[in-house]
Parts: sequence; structure tokens; C-alpha cells
Amino acid sequence: DLLLPAFKGNAKLEGWSLQTTNRDHTILASAKDRLNSAEHKALGSPLQMAHMLAILLYTGCDCTYALSAEQRDCTVAGKTPERFRVFGAVLTQAVQRLNDAEKKYTRNMSTL
Repeated sequence: DLLLPAFKGNAKLEGWSLQTTNRDHTILASAKDRLNSAEHKALGSPLQMAHMLAILLYTGCDCTYALSAEQRDCTVAGKTPERFRVFGAVLTQAVQRLNDAEKKYTRNMSTL
């Protein structure tokens, strides 16, 4: 998985934590749990680790607010730092993969 090292590298370089406030459960562990979930498998396991991390960072971890605020500030200033290009590309790909998997799943379910 070539996306994960690049994504994790950007997260570490920019100070975005891959840890949560719960010392026993990191975002990485949460991503692994979700990748192994029955729901993800039912969709054909369309996401890789980097995709799941992007979704979790965007939707619900300790750094979500800081990440969103920094992204808004950069947008207002007319800048797009490399970290947001990587993050945006991975997140966009995750959403597209989920969308495609959901359509396929729905199509398959309607033929039963």
C-alpha cells in the first residue's frame, strides 16, 4: 500500500496526531477495526488503510477540528499546502471507492 507511508508521513510532518486521547485505542487501531468490520467486508473491502485514516481524520478524531480550521485558513489565504493535496486526494479516492462499492452492493442486492 503506497498511499499509507505518504499519508502517515504527511500527518507526522505536520503534527497531526494518529493517536486519540484514549491511550488504549489509536486511530490506526480504529482504522484496522473498521477495515475488518462486517460492513466493510460486505461492500467488498474497497478501502485501504490510508483511505480509512483519511475518513477518520476528517470525520472524527481529536485533530479533526484543528485540521479543518487549518484547511479553511489556508483556503482563505489562497494556499494549498502539499499536506492538503495528499490528504484531499486520499479522501476523495476513499469517497469514490465507497460510492462505487455501495452502487455495486445495491445492484447485487436488487438481483436477489
